[in-house]
Amino acid sequence: MHVLTVFKISEDGEEDYTAEELFDTQKGEDSEYRVNDTVKQWNLIAKKDLKDYYGNFVIQMNVSVSTKNFFTIASLGDCTGQLQVTDLYNKEDVVDIVTFQVRITAILADVTSLDENEAPYSQSIDIKLQFVDINDDPIFDPTSWNTTIREGDASLIIPINDHKAFYPNLDDGDDDPPSIYYFLKSDDADILSTFSIELNTGNIKLQTALDYLNSRSYQFKMLCSRNNSAVSSKSASILDVNVEVIEINNHIPQWTQKSFYGAILKSTQKNSIVLTINATDLDTMDQGNLTYSISSDFEAFGSESLVQVIKNNPFQLDATSGRVTLNFAVEANMKGYFLFTVKVEDTEDQFGNGPHENTTTVTIYIVTDDNIITFKFENTLDAVVDTELYILETISKILGWNCQEQNIDKNTVNGIQYDNVTVANIYCMDNSTLLTTDDLKAKLNNINTFQQLKRELLEHGILLQTFDGDSSVVVTLETNLKVALIAVSVILGALCLILAITFFFKTRELSRRITRLTERKFGSDESTINRKGINAPNTNVFAVEGSNPVFKNDFTNDDKIPNDASSIHSGNSDLVGVEDNPDFDEMFGKEKF
Repeated sequence: MHVLTVFKISEDGEEDYTAEELFDTQKGEDSEYRVNDTVKQWNLIAKKDLKDYYGNFVIQMNVSVSTKNFFTIASLGDCTGQLQVTDLYNKEDVVDIVTFQVRITAILADVTSLDENEAPYSQSIDIKLQFVDINDDPIFDPTSWNTTIREGDASLIIPINDHKAFYPNLDDGDDDPPSIYYFLKSDDADILSTFSIELNTGNIKLQTALDYLNSRSYQFKMLCSRNNSAVSSKSASILDVNVEVIEINNHIPQWTQKSFYGAILKSTQKNSIVLTINATDLDTMDQGNLTYSISSDFEAFGSESLVQVIKNNPFQLDATSGRVTLNFAVEANMKGYFLFTVKVEDTEDQFGNGPHENTTTVTIYIVTDDNIITFKFENTLDAVVDTELYILETISKILGWNCQEQNIDKNTVNGIQYDNVTVANIYCMDNSTLLTTDDLKAKLNNINTFQQLKRELLEHGILLQTFDGDSSVVVTLETNLKVALIAVSVILGALCLILAITFFFKTRELSRRITRLTERKFGSDESTINRKGINAPNTNVFAVEGSNPVFKNDFTNDDKIPNDASSIHSGNSDLVGVEDNPDFDEMFGKEKF
């Protein structure tokens, strides 16, 4: 039996027997092909697979059925034919009729070598040919794509899969469609440095590992084009891409403090909460899902009674809340402290990352009233609690010790709570030594130390009033203030007294100087014979006319006017009694000026 197989070969004319079979007598099924509307011919080749002793055969092919007779086969040799379009083919018909039906039949051209009982061999196949407008742009459908990618791995590739672009005039399943090129479209420099798109596939590649904490999603556009340029005239050629970042467990839990410290008083009851340990995790999946545990044996330092207590787990730790509770009864003779290690652990994620763990130490002191000092703040309870770590760090820095709080509460006086006043009980350690209240007061009683502490706390809005209520440093400050005010008052009083005395003596001295420099008055201001305002001698009203009765002697007795020898109303004149002045006679008849 002769088995005939017809192949489609490449357009350059080279025979390719490994190419896709056009039809096969063993397969016997139809095929469908799509070609550009500018292609006018396709080479076909028939391969002989001789199953008997006969020699070479000539195989010829022809089109037995054709839509609109667009197609024909030209013989290129004994076993090769070329499927061609006829002159009836035109562009308009291609637009009207997209898919064409063609039946190709291969037969033996020479049947003389066949046995007389062997019928001529032939094989037919129906082919669908579809012509494509190569000037049409590819499109996306749908035009949006939501995808996910996990953080932390820069080697991941997001395959485009079902969101590939296509030519709208082509049916699905084309074995050799025209090329489509893909481009990333974004003005965001962060997007361009994070993502890239494979030119020929449209798959999204990472240029750097994603970080869920930096961004939980990214949005950009992908453009498809029929040529190697990022230009397209269709809105459907742009795909809106939304990449959601999947978080992984890639952070280790971190403690809120390097070490934790707690205190128990002799009055602390069993099952009381001594302190709460806290840790945080940057991974949102682990926030609120951390597990706490005690990871070491308990150690005791101090009185012998503490050594006996640690044999029965003196403390319990809640795995979820981190609360450390007391598990023994405190005795009056107990002194010292406990030391143990705690661990925090997060959970494993869906990709197998984690769990991660971290450890730290916990020190719990047995504190008496002799170890506590109380600070009073003019702030609300919430304000002090929110800045608790800063307050403790500041006190520790200035005092030079490791200071911790025992408890913080509203200030209560005679059963009345004050919302705007908060008290904090503080104890301090010098290495592993618990300090006494006297040790703390010895430093805080230094005015410079206390003032420095107040200033630094005030920078964060915390107003420190005092410590322990009857603090000697406060008394000293008040006393010093009173002394300063008294001293200032005394100095001001002394200055005022000196000023008054100086004013008195200066005024008197000036009065004397004025008196010395002032010309003495001569004559009465009330006399009509004197010129008022002019007090020099010989300047009375008659002096101008030379008729001063004192010095004028050339008149007769008949010319005398009564009372001319004295001034009227001159009882206060300086001339009254002048004759009794012993110096008067010496100056008589002499000019004064």
